Amino acid sequence: MIYTHTIGRIGAKDCRVITGTHGTFMAVDIAVDDYSKGKQITTWVRVKSSKENHIRLAEYL
Repeated sequence: MIYTHTIGRIGAKDCRVITGTHGTFMAVDIAVDDYSKGKQITTWVRVKSSKENHIRLAEYL
């Protein structure tokens, strides 16, 4: 598992709660902006979590 800290914005798709064979988790896409060679570059990061408090948070995002 990798832990990262980012500052970004939530993508156009809503945060989703998914229930499957491996349990329930939430998933959301976050856009993180950076600059490279004078140009703005956006990197999309998919965030997934199976922690109960994160799953509950999904209904507010």
